[in-house]
Amino acid sequence: METLRNADIFSRIQPHEYMRRFIDQKVRPDGRLLDRFRDTSITSNVISTANASAMVRLGNTTVVCGIKAEVSEPDLKHPDQGFLVKPFDLSRFPVSATYGYFSSALLSDPNDTEEGLAKDRITIVMDTDGDLLHVYKNGATSLDVDVMRTCFDRTRDRLEQIKKDLSLL
Repeated sequence: METLRNADIFSRIQPHEYMRRFIDQKVRPDGRLLDRFRDTSITSNVISTANASAMVRLGNTTVVCGIKAEVSEPDLKHPDQGFLVKPFDLSRFPVSATYGYFSSALLSDPNDTEEGLAKDRITIVMDTDGDLLHVYKNGATSLDVDVMRTCFDRTRDRLEQIKKDLSLL
């Protein structure tokens, strides 16, 4: 118990040194390896009163979404009034992955503390076809081409895992 308390105090007083000691061991304070994402689960039809719903868990974060739909007949006398129907294709959707660059180590899916300590953050968004949608880099330093290539490779791997998880629904 005393050791845990001392570690907590050390992490608050010297957060960069605390983190560096873990990274030197190729592990993070939450136990994940540097290239690991938080556990993710996707569950469908979690709201019985919705026409469609889903719950996504990413580590300790949970998001729930429900959709209600209504089918109605258009008024033939006034086809330009009433409900507006817009086709919406969900066959392709974005999947993002964020990385933190800390002390020459690349962390996949950094938590809030890790993001705050990272000297650079990179977010890559691809759609389910693997097309690149967006790249955002925050931080003053430039990153080596190999680091960026690693980010793209890990994002593709993450995308494939998400697609696999969705195929099980």
